[in-house]
Amino acid sequence: MNNNNQAPGSSQSSSVSQTVSIYCTRPRVQGENIYPHVNQILEADILDKSKRRQLVCATCGMPLILGEGKRYVPIEQLGSGGFGVTFTAVDLNLGAGSVLNRPRRVVKQLCPMHSLPPKLLERCKSYLKEKPLL
Repeated sequence: MNNNNQAPGSSQSSSVSQTVSIYCTRPRVQGENIYPHVNQILEADILDKSKRRQLVCATCGMPLILGEGKRYVPIEQLGSGGFGVTFTAVDLNLGAGSVLNRPRRVVKQLCPMHSLPPKLLERCKSYLKEKPLL
């Protein structure tokens, strides 16, 4: 939670060099806790479609813009648990203007803490096949 009434993912830079806090979805796991890497990226680079594939986590090299067509920008971690991490993400394919003024989506990353039983693994695979419907 930001203390200065800013939207999640925003910073206090001027509009010329506005940066956005982007969460890496490759978690750093310590015990039962999951800690994401947070990257400060220039908004102009996020909006430039030719640069989106080049935006990677400074810590681990994981791509920061998610989805086919590089459209989802994770700006806030909502929670984590035994099966994964949930993020608020901005949808770059909808809306116009500033990154943080575009429609929000919820992105769920499956990363179980323990091995999944085969039956549950099949259910997860079935869920992932349905994702285009969501």
